[in-house]
Amino acid sequence: ERVNWDNVEGRTHRRAKGAVIIGTASIIKRDAGAIAKAYTAMGLKLERASELSAAVARGRIEGNLRSVRGRDWGVILCLSLKTDKCLSDRDFLRLEMEKAAFARINRVAGLQQVLWSKDSYCATAQWSGPWLAAFTFPCWVLPRDDDLLLSHIDDLRRSPAPAGSWIVKPYKQGGGKGIFVLDTLDEVESLVSQARKVVLQPYLANPHLLDGRKWDLRTYVLVTSVAPVTRAYLYRDGLVRLATEAYDHSARHGGNKTQFLTNTSINKKKVKDLSELTWPFARLEAVLGMSDFHILFSRIKRALGMLLVNAERGFRHHFAQVSPEFHCSNCYHLLGVDLIVDESLMPRIIEVNGEPSMLLSGAIQSHYDSTKNHMQHEVARIVLNPVKSLARDLLAALHHAGVDAEESGWLAQRPDLLFYLLQLKREAANLASFHMLYPDPGSCASAGRSRLWKAFIEHVNREPSQAWRIRLHGLLERLVCTLAPAA
Repeated sequence: ERVNWDNVEGRTHRRAKGAVIIGTASIIKRDAGAIAKAYTAMGLKLERASELSAAVARGRIEGNLRSVRGRDWGVILCLSLKTDKCLSDRDFLRLEMEKAAFARINRVAGLQQVLWSKDSYCATAQWSGPWLAAFTFPCWVLPRDDDLLLSHIDDLRRSPAPAGSWIVKPYKQGGGKGIFVLDTLDEVESLVSQARKVVLQPYLANPHLLDGRKWDLRTYVLVTSVAPVTRAYLYRDGLVRLATEAYDHSARHGGNKTQFLTNTSINKKKVKDLSELTWPFARLEAVLGMSDFHILFSRIKRALGMLLVNAERGFRHHFAQVSPEFHCSNCYHLLGVDLIVDESLMPRIIEVNGEPSMLLSGAIQSHYDSTKNHMQHEVARIVLNPVKSLARDLLAALHHAGVDAEESGWLAQRPDLLFYLLQLKREAANLASFHMLYPDPGSCASAGRSRLWKAFIEHVNREPSQAWRIRLHGLLERLVCTLAPAA
């Protein structure tokens, strides 16, 4: 009764009528096919910046892309490896402030500074301390971490245990470019002396193999909120990517790139059919067996959910530099997150890709193509489909979750949290092939999982100013049990 629901709920009712694709020509050419199909299927009229270049340039300077040609674009689709080629932080802020229009943007501001680049991902993962250690690799960003690395090398030299090999990756490049393996501590020290801008990590000594080949997983994660709180969903299918050559544990410097790297862009040069390099998850489940696959998938969901919640701190700091009130509340982002699996079926997050390839092979009955097409259709539905009587249904769900008068009064003073809850309710109603990562419905059926999440939330929100976040987690855990099935 204390809330002006029209102000909070109004933006969730609006149905987009038009969309514009902006970005860099090469990525638009690569990815626009699957994406355009999905949004036109939702009834949107799609325009491309290549047809509106002068007008877009004027609108971009004015900080209002939707004003171009007077069209009210409900969706802005940025296709680029660099978000600032499409929108500046000021553009994000202005588009969020224009609440009557509330254009959706398929980009989260600050992603490159928090998760997308290899060096930012390294820094973000380390903030969690021991909590993500089982799902990530230790990493050193050189030359920034030279002294820390050299100190670690000294410790390793004094240890009787073998040091193992190391993998080196450039900050910015993708597709497996510039990656190499070092076998000795002397080689690592030599790398430090070169002052190169790279990320160094321990090389996984015991990867799980399929048909004797190394493999990794490309998972797809839809992020619909990073502030004030995470909302994220994992697509049920993805790509199992295999190397073309058999893995050799004893090979110097990892052997050939097509032995130790699984990037499709590198391995596709050696095969005629992409199906030799990529499997659907269903085939992996058939090979591993249902029980082991479900164990692996559960671990993957926990790893991804915790990584994204851990990243909230980085986004808060980035958004505060834009505006104290900025939440990127009209943003969403489909991520490609790569993981590698060891012999004990423990997944490790390798990196986060903010522009996963949507290139289609064109092959008949290709799972590679069907995965991407179906996923893009569902993304469009989740972020755009309105739901009637949303506020009434949310209030009923909160009541069912046991939210009392004191909690209701607290929420009434936080319209940003109410909007978050409305979007959570709306998105949950549109889920089909995506699994909710956070809030985690699995906590409903497992007291141990619930305690784990509570302890993790308290750790990553250990700053006194974040006490509200810990309180909200408890409320979300109760609420999500009424919105999504346990997983």
